[in-house]
Amino acid sequence: MWIHKAALALLAAACLFLSACSSLSVTADVEQLMRPPTLSAEQEQVRDALEASIGTDQYRLKYPTSGQYRSAYTFYDLDGDGQEEAVVFYALDEDSSGVVRIAVLDSQNGQWRAVVSAAGQGTDVDQLQFASVTGRQAVDLVVGWIDETRTYETVTVYTFRQERLQNLYEDSYTELLVDDLDQDGMDELLLLRSSSGGRVTAKLVENSLFSLEVTDERRLNLSFANILQVQSGWLSQEVYGVAVDGYTSDYRYSSEAIVARDGQLAFPFDREGDSDDLYDLVTRSSRVFTRDVDGDGVLDFPSQEALPGYESSDPEDTLFLTRYLHFNGEGSLETAASAYVDAANGYLLFFPDNWLGEVTAVVQPQSGEVTFFQYLGSLEDQSAMLLRIRCYSSSDYQDQNDREQYVKLVSRGIFEYYASIHTIPGNPLSITLDQLSQEMFALL
Repeated sequence: MWIHKAALALLAAACLFLSACSSLSVTADVEQLMRPPTLSAEQEQVRDALEASIGTDQYRLKYPTSGQYRSAYTFYDLDGDGQEEAVVFYALDEDSSGVVRIAVLDSQNGQWRAVVSAAGQGTDVDQLQFASVTGRQAVDLVVGWIDETRTYETVTVYTFRQERLQNLYEDSYTELLVDDLDQDGMDELLLLRSSSGGRVTAKLVENSLFSLEVTDERRLNLSFANILQVQSGWLSQEVYGVAVDGYTSDYRYSSEAIVARDGQLAFPFDREGDSDDLYDLVTRSSRVFTRDVDGDGVLDFPSQEALPGYESSDPEDTLFLTRYLHFNGEGSLETAASAYVDAANGYLLFFPDNWLGEVTAVVQPQSGEVTFFQYLGSLEDQSAMLLRIRCYSSSDYQDQNDREQYVKLVSRGIFEYYASIHTIPGNPLSITLDQLSQEMFALL
């Protein structure tokens, strides 16, 4: 699982991307956008029980802005009795501080009642998670709070027992991830906290003798001006860990790998005394992120090199081949796949082995169409053209004669992806439509 609190930023970015095709406004209040049009019968009962408990209907429901659970009413069996409780976040209109409160409601004989309510640590909710932090069978609430007056978010770990909401742990973070990082059957918290200088501190929090404690705290080897993605998963077939992608202080993109074992943090890229600098391998110029690119269940870290013909170009004018790397059984990185990544249009094109070092590409500035061709010593010489890929939106002007040269590959929302294959007789670099659609083209 991965928890990334930039969900609203991604929503805004998506809206801006769509604004090229429409005049979509993003000024609407987020809470209004996320408010369900109608409540279910059960939600109405929970609402009535909450209002009876607080003695007013003058309040605002608060919605987690990231994570799996984003409803105002979240139902989950917190105490293991086989019946779901309801978790509700709200802020009282009369409270000038705007502090969000968390309430837990229980149903007995079909009647809902509020059993506990507590003040949170912010004016908004970042995320809500349910985890087994205090025990393998436990259900603990992990709540991230947002307060615009603070530099960092605040995480609180609660346990709900005997109709009491107990605060077990509290700390600050920039990024929060909750998962069974050491594969022992219990969840841990990984807190990443950025400083103004770009230094990032990783803190491991886990159960220790019936209390939650920080068992290790270390600085990352990289300085991130902005952390863009945090996810957990298999780093190899044997090692589970965390991948962090971010924008570095020297204006490039890079990755960090983190592993938790026996209460300690380790960084697999940091191999003291080894002449190979793995950090250099995963530092790149364009915005591509770690992902399981080949579907084998192992995370692959992006590395980039200039396509043929761009070796001496400025980085902003360079098109790159992205090599996705994963750890092998010996702790070294090896290539899982190589692809051209078009992040702006949301797709990637896997390169067959015989294309590596032989095929390059150019982009048409106005249409965004990408032409792939055999490199014959000059980017202007496209006589050995192999493939063109173009993305259309429903609002784009589309010349019918132009469209007849293309085959539709796939559609997503208002966007359609088309390709034009150019077969060169006797040239082993030529591809077929089946090869393109089944083996090479994929959406991000």
